Amino acid sequence: MVPQLCNVALILSVLLPLSFYVLTAESSTTVTGPNVCSSRVSSSIYRRSTSRQRYTVKSNTWCNDFWKGFSCTVTVSKYRTVYRGAYYTSYSSRLFCCPGYSAVGETCRPVCSPTCNNGGTCARPGQCQCASGWTGSSCTIPCSGQKFGQNCTKICKCRNGASCN
Repeated sequence: MVPQLCNVALILSVLLPLSFYVLTAESSTTVTGPNVCSSRVSSSIYRRSTSRQRYTVKSNTWCNDFWKGFSCTVTVSKYRTVYRGAYYTSYSSRLFCCPGYSAVGETCRPVCSPTCNNGGTCARPGQCQCASGWTGSSCTIPCSGQKFGQNCTKICKCRNGASCN
């Protein structure tokens, strides 16, 4: 029964380094939701395993056999602990905000540079969504006299020279 265990240990010691992959999520990463990117990170782990190995020892012992010179050879089975080490590859996923986004708490928000002014919000990386009455890449240009609304996209239909507000 013990030689079978040794064979199983030998088979496992050969197969495990070839097929041992662990997928884990990195515990320090807390960003979730849209605009989250990930990368696969690998690391090598050294593991040492033990198994019992059978070996035989021949020794001479006294015996009552005149023809062998009162010395007989005896074969004895003994066992020893064998140590085997192997490197395994462990894979994990690292989560982070995609390019153009920055972590705010646990959410990835778009980044606008320069920042959006006058009540504008960053809609996409580098693109402000201006509040009503403002336009421009950073919402610093007021609407002209004939336009109004968000990003000054609506045209005034005022009569008698009146201005929009």
